[in-house]
Amino acid sequence: MKNNIYVKDNHKSIMNFIFGSASGILGTFLLYPTYMLKRVFQANSKFKFKVFLIFLLDDKTLTLSKYIKSVYVTEGITGYYRGLSITLIKTAPYQGLLFFINEKIKSLMNY
Repeated sequence: MKNNIYVKDNHKSIMNFIFGSASGILGTFLLYPTYMLKRVFQANSKFKFKVFLIFLLDDKTLTLSKYIKSVYVTEGITGYYRGLSITLIKTAPYQGLLFFINEKIKSLMNY
């Protein structure tokens, strides 16, 4: 006898919200260092930093590789995840609602 696992229709919406939130959290966690690097370079488009990082003492231009090295030396891996908590607070409900609304619209359209 084969066990069929199914979710009742009234629980599908909740499950879509939960799985959407979980996927948003996982994706954000995995890609956050790239978002952080992008924001740093966008905010400082002319790269005129005060020289405070080890690798920038003799050169005032900032490159991606110099910045990655300096963050790792000064802060370690956690330096790439500064600001992650507030981003997750924003991302979880956003992605959950995205999945929830997508499934509701599909069910309304009999898709």
